[in-house]
Amino acid sequence: MANYDGLTRNSWPGTWSPSTEHPIVLDTEIRGGLRFVSGDSADRLEDITGQRLQEGMLAYLKTGYGSFQSDTYYKYSLLVGESRDTSTGDMPNASGNWSPVSFGGSDSAGIQLAEGSGIDLRDSDGFTVISLEDTGVVSGTYGSSDSIPILTIDEKGRVTSATEIGLTDSSYKYSLSGTSFTVSHEGIDTLSNFYVLDPNGNEVGVIFDVSDSDLSIDSIVDLTGHDLYVVTL
Repeated sequence: MANYDGLTRNSWPGTWSPSTEHPIVLDTEIRGGLRFVSGDSADRLEDITGQRLQEGMLAYLKTGYGSFQSDTYYKYSLLVGESRDTSTGDMPNASGNWSPVSFGGSDSAGIQLAEGSGIDLRDSDGFTVISLEDTGVVSGTYGSSDSIPILTIDEKGRVTSATEIGLTDSSYKYSLSGTSFTVSHEGIDTLSNFYVLDPNGNEVGVIFDVSDSDLSIDSIVDLTGHDLYVVTL
């Protein structure tokens, strides 16, 4: 037989090789696997020989035609009631046997990506970029020795609003010493917030105990030099 790019065809159907020890299998003569289909006349999905078809095989279509799209992968499947001919080995091959496949797109067989719940999607050079949505909060540090941060946190743990209020006449500052402290708040309006700041203005975690008339602190570290801020409505 004639050579194929300088190769001699073997007696095995569909193989060419420089010698009998190294066969090269042509994709147009192998069952299943991945196929390249140009989309040109006589080289379309429905033109693949029935004996070469296998359920689940993929074919990449370069140029679209009819209802088939360009640069798209298609998967072959038997329709209801169809099967391989046991005499000839042929599988039915019509347009309905081919369905598009998406790898991470909107196809039901791929990954579903949807915006919402703090997730933002945008296109960048043909790729989908996933990022967190902006919450409208200006980045920065909220709260100091002279102001109190007011934060709103949603169910996803994101800060959705952040403001701060300054200490006013309804705010009380107490200088601390030692590891415990008690201040009476009887007669003070309803407590809104209370916290302890170290000499650098950083909030310190302590245990608070609030009774009907007292606000007490119990700490395992010395709070000397720290300040207790009590804010009322």
